[in-house]
Amino acid sequence: MRNLMAHFAVRRFPNEDAFVFVTKNAADFERVLGFKPAPGMMMTGVADVGQVREIVKMLDGVLTWLSRATRDVEDQMGGVVKR
Repeated sequence: MRNLMAHFAVRRFPNEDAFVFVTKNAADFERVLGFKPAPGMMMTGVADVGQVREIVKMLDGVLTWLSRATRDVEDQMGGVVKR
């Protein structure tokens, strides 16, 4: 999902609860589809709005955990790391 949000253009379908993701990034195309795109080719994906909402909730939870874990590690390191 992070890759979709970071590397793809996103547009919501006007009369549907779905998003279309579009990219012309050759590296992403090759990594996902296994071959290099011909000139003018692009990769698309469609995701239901509900799917995106659930993934965003999950990512928010991961980011919250990561911020707490980072703070805990910094607190445990105390004076070991000079700033």
